[in-house]
This record gives sequence, structure tokens and C-alpha cells, in this order.
Amino acid sequence: PDLAGLVDGEYVRSAGDPSLEPELSDEISLGAGFAGKVSIDLFARRERRMILLRGDSPAVWTGDGEDEVFGARIAAARSRRMLGIDLGYSFSAEYNGSREDYSTGIPEYRIAGGIDLKRRSFKNTETVTLGIFGVHAGESRWGDVSLDGYSVLNASFAVTVMSAVVHLEWRNVLDEEYQTCPGYLMDRRHIRFGFVWNLFD
Repeated sequence: PDLAGLVDGEYVRSAGDPSLEPELSDEISLGAGFAGKVSIDLFARRERRMILLRGDSPAVWTGDGEDEVFGARIAAARSRRMLGIDLGYSFSAEYNGSREDYSTGIPEYRIAGGIDLKRRSFKNTETVTLGIFGVHAGESRWGDVSLDGYSVLNASFAVTVMSAVVHLEWRNVLDEEYQTCPGYLMDRRHIRFGFVWNLFD
């Protein structure tokens, strides 16, 4: 594509590349799990071919980038029933390091977690579900461009009655202004509404 992207406060024109090849990477990891609820992984990843912008204006997309990144991940999840309510939670954290600059688009670290509360009634055909999910990510780099870290919080509410589901999402509750790719602002605070009804089961 031929796009105009906002990079470090300036508009930079980019040119497409019809011969652009897909990105390739190799990864090796060592992990362990505990009681099926907690997992820990150590990993090393070599980006053999990454898509990068080369040049100033117009910048050209190329697939000749190369990099290495080492890091660790930890994840935990559990669910239980209390006072007639199904309670579930999840948590994950990832750290990426190994050099001065981090691989293109990969944040220095990322922490995510969420809680779900579900209330069942009648013959478990009607449910009310409330969920909260948040993400906090560190700085990421795209060549010479550095993107600040961000914190995003989302909330959701859903009601199921027989074969019908009504769900409501409140995205980016904190109204965070952030980018995960230079020049492309992510959605600010907004609400999403949906309705699903299966007429034939």
C-alpha cells in the first residue's frame, strides 16, 4: 500500500513493495507447569526476516530485517464456584530483552490479567456474566521510532437467555491514547453492543 503514516509527529509517505516476502522466525523454549494452573517458559527467538520501513520519504517496506530476542513468560489461570457464582481469573506476564533495542514491535514487557464472574439460573440456560480485562505494556521500537508503553482496561457484560445472547463491551475504559504500530492510533474509549439469537439449534 501507499500510505501516509504519522511517525514522531510528522507525516511520512510510505511506498508498497509487490515482492515483499513473509516474516520468518525460529524460537526455542523451555517450560514447566504446576498443577495445570501455572506455567513458566524461558524462550529465545531469532527473527530471520522482518518487515521494516527503510528510507525517509517515501519509505519503502522491505523484508530484510533481522534480530534476536530472549525472555521469559509466566501465566496462571483458575476457576472456582463461590456462593453460586462461577469465579475465574487469568494472569500472564512476559519480559523481552537481550540487547539495547528490542525487536520491532515487541514491547519490553507485557502484563495482562482478567476476572470473570458468571451467575447461572434455572437449568443453567440463563446466565449473567461480568468481565474485566486489563493490559499494561512497556516501550516498543520500530527502527528509529520509539513508542511509549500503555495501559488499557476493558469491561464486558453479557446476558444469555435460552439461545439468545446480549453482550455489551466498554473498551479502553481509561481512554488511553496509544499506538502499537507507528502512525496508527488505537481506538479511544468506546462501547460495543451485540446480539446473537440462534433460531435453529
